[in-house]
Formats: sequence, C-alpha cells, structure tokens
Amino acid sequence: MDEFDGFTRPTSSNSSANRNSNNSMNRVENNNSNSDSANTVDSRGDAHTRMRQGFEKSFPSSPNKKRPRTNEGDRFIPSRDASTELWTGFTKVEGPLTPVKKKQSVADRNFTTLLRSELFGSNDETFNNSPIATPNTTIGVSTPRTDSGIDDIELTQRTPPSSSHTSSSILQNTPVTPSRKIFHYLSPRDRNKSSYGKKAQYQDNPNRTIYSLSPVRSITKDLISASRLEGRELPSIPYRVLDAPGLAGDFYLNLLDWGQCNMLAVALASRVYLWSGISSEVTVMHNFYPTDTVTSLRWVQRGTHLAVGTHNGSVEIWDAATCKKTRTMSGHTERVGALSWNDHVLSSGGRDNHILHRDVRAPEHYFRVLTAHRQEVCGLEWNSNENLLASGGNDNALMVWDKFEEKPLYSFHNHIAAVKAITWSPHQRGILASGGGTADRTIKLWNTQRGSMLHNIDTGSQVCNLLWSKQTNEFISTHGFMENEVALWNYPSVSRVGTLKGHTDRVLYLAMSPNGENIVTGAADETLRFWKLFDSKSKHSASTMSSPFDPTMKIR
Repeated sequence: MDEFDGFTRPTSSNSSANRNSNNSMNRVENNNSNSDSANTVDSRGDAHTRMRQGFEKSFPSSPNKKRPRTNEGDRFIPSRDASTELWTGFTKVEGPLTPVKKKQSVADRNFTTLLRSELFGSNDETFNNSPIATPNTTIGVSTPRTDSGIDDIELTQRTPPSSSHTSSSILQNTPVTPSRKIFHYLSPRDRNKSSYGKKAQYQDNPNRTIYSLSPVRSITKDLISASRLEGRELPSIPYRVLDAPGLAGDFYLNLLDWGQCNMLAVALASRVYLWSGISSEVTVMHNFYPTDTVTSLRWVQRGTHLAVGTHNGSVEIWDAATCKKTRTMSGHTERVGALSWNDHVLSSGGRDNHILHRDVRAPEHYFRVLTAHRQEVCGLEWNSNENLLASGGNDNALMVWDKFEEKPLYSFHNHIAAVKAITWSPHQRGILASGGGTADRTIKLWNTQRGSMLHNIDTGSQVCNLLWSKQTNEFISTHGFMENEVALWNYPSVSRVGTLKGHTDRVLYLAMSPNGENIVTGAADETLRFWKLFDSKSKHSASTMSSPFDPTMKIR
C-alpha cells in the first residue's frame, strides 16, 4: 500500500477505483461491496479516519449522472386566477368594538366620505359600508369638465375574468390606460361657444357653487349635517304616564298641545284639562257638555291663549291663565278638526272642506276662505318664517299656500290616504314632511322652494303625527295600525334613529315641550306618556314673551 497525504490507498487489483479527471483531488471509493480486501488504516488509527471523513465532507464527489433541469425558480410563487378574492383571506378579523373604537370607526368613515365628496364629488353611501372593493366591483370616477376646456377623465376598473381563465389571460385583462384621449383641449372658437351658456347660467343663478363663500361644497355640508347617531340610546320607558279616560280614538282630530307657557292642554270628551309642567297640577278649564264637544286644540305661539275647535263648527279663544273665554268665531258649518297659528292669524280647517283665515285682533270672524280641498281638512301647519301654510285633507291631497292667497302654490297628490301628519323643518328653508294614513303608510319630504319630492319612506304603518325637533335635525313620527309606536328619524339621511314602544293602541296625538327637550304622546289606550329625547339648549321665559293679544300691538 502507498501512502498519500496520510491516507492509505489500496494497491490490490480487486478494489476498483472510480476516478474523476475534473477534480484536482482524487477520491478513492470502494465499489465492490463483496471484496475480500479491506482498507487498511495506518498506525495513526482513529485520528486519520476522522480527518478523512472531514475531508470527504468538504469535497463531495461529482455525481455520476447529470441532474435533471427544472423550470422552477428559487422562490415558490403560487398561481392564482383573478377571481380569487385575496382580500378576504388577508382581511383582519375584527373583534367586538368598544364604545371608543366604535366612535373612532364612525368618525373615520365620515371623514372618508367627506374627503371623497370634496375630491370626486361622490356621496354614495355604499362606499361608507365597504371600504375595500371586491374584485367583482366596478368603480367609476369621473371628473367634470372645467372651464379650461379639459375633457372628462374616466377611470374604470373592469370586472375580472372567470376562474377558468389561465394566468396568461389574467395578464391580458390587466387594467390599462384607456385608449381615448385623456386631455382634449378645445379650440378657442369651440371654447367660447361652450362657455357662453355656462356664464349666462352663472349670472342668472346666484346660488351657484362658484359664488359660495363656504370652504366646502353644498353636498359636503349635507353629509356633515347627516352624521349618523348610531350609538345613541333612546329611553325604553316613559318618565311619566298619565291616565286620560275619554281620550277620543279619532284619527281626524287634534286633541293635544303643549304651549310656550309650559302648560299641556288635552281634551277628554267634552272637557279641556290643563296640566302644568312646573307644578304638575291639573285644572279643568271648561266643560262644553251638553251643548258641544271639543275636536281640536292649539296654543298661541306666545302667551297663554288657547284656541278650541268644536263639533258644531265654532272656534273659541280662551285665556288659560284665568280660564275665561275671550271670544267665539263662526264660519264653519261642520266640526273643526285642525288649527294653526301664524302670529295674530288663526287658520282653521273643517269637515266642510274649507280653510278659514281669522285675524284675532279684528272684529270680523274671518277674512279669507280657501276651498281647494274636496274632503275634510285634517292637517294644518304654518311656517311662520316664510309665511307658507301646508294643509292636508281626507282627499289624499297635500297643498302649500303662499301667505293668504286663495289658490295653492303647490298641490301634491302623491299620497294614497288621508294626510293628517304635517311638519316644517325649523333648520332648513322650505323643507316639509307629510305622512299618509293606513292605505299609504309613507312619510314624504318635500322641497317647497322647487315643488319637488325629496324622499319617500315606507314606514309599514299608519302615520298619525309628525313633529320636527327644535334642537336637532331630526323629526318624530307616531304610528297607528299596525305598529302603534313612536319613531325618531334623522335628516337628511332619513334613517331611523330609534323606536319608542309602550302604547297598546294607535298613537294619535303628539306634542313637544316649550324647551324642545321632552315630548308627550297620546293614544287610544287612554294614556299620556312623557319621553325625554333631546337636550335643552336654552330656557324660555314666558313672562318676557309678547302675545298677539297685547293691546300695545298694532294691526299691520
């Protein structure tokens, strides 16, 4: 045996060695497992064996066969088609939101909506609820043409192909720049033609956006004012319940009102009761039995005088402070079911289909008669700020009158049942809400400046009353068949904030406290229920308010 660098190399011909000419160091292998000759280790023993094993690990032998070539890279990239919703697999699973996180989430969503409205002019509510677009969503964003003549820009994400397409087809369907001209400049001649009409329109309409002094657009203002009160809690029970035996269950009557003097008037059969909001004392103002019964009540806007409509068609004015009648006015031939004040003018609607305007300072019983309705007038509401009167009747008609004109300014016939519930918004000019009866079951909101309907809400039950909040941009509705509930609505989103339950029959009557903090509801179950819904912003003093019955006031 020869020695080579401390390794013993066999010289026997029975041991076959495979040599590789490409290696600078030849490695000896024993390919004959049944050979009688074994490798002999020199006298250094185990040390050489360990050194050889380390040397073999450092210089592995070349393989006898070439490795097959593979088309795989050094990283694994999965192949997925475009229909795979990757965002669903990687979306963080949200746990239950704490009150703080919920408010933060609502604030973030509102800010995102506001920012989108300012940048893209989009106020679509669907974006608020789905911040991540799914692969099947088609998103369209358009920028309106400006006066510089730049044409519209349209960015569209196409619907991805189905899962049967291969990865090569996915690359072909990748969104690309549209082939149309992105920036298209008009010639000076065309530009003058296109801008002439716009300039004329701007000059004719002072309400254009370019004349606005607000840092945000009008659409964004509506979004800000329509902030949702999702976390708001409404009372589950009323804070006071009063028995009202004999409270009529007639849909066409108005037998409950809360005056600025903080006194609640309610008619039970032929008697009128006064409940003091300060001392909670109850007083009987008058008993009309047996000659007549009460069909409507309405407090004057300032002062302690109460208007009372009767079944015989007369209208009486009472001083609640002294419980004495000041005057009686005739004019109707049948019962008076609706009353409404506009300063010193009292308007009354009767079953004779007529509306009468009365100046309580003048000796005449009335000075104007409106005859547009074809059936009983059951709803009347003045907008004193704009001198507009809204009337609703059993002929399913809603009419808007300009001051004391004999013909209506607008006549809406969109309801399919009697219109008793009417209320004006104290926060926006010309916004009117109306509600229909059992066959209609809808609340409709109108823009009386344009004569158009803004919203149509299907409530699922008879709408008996509507009343706008003095403190917040919300309105209350009371319902009869089949829900018998009280609902609170947000405007302009017209979303339901909450529901008040407790009455077991139709909620036919509704009134609000003078400070706008509480409401009282009356139902055919002969109960009056008091609810605290709003926070009072200011305190009103009845002693400092002037009355239209003040002798120092002059007749205009």
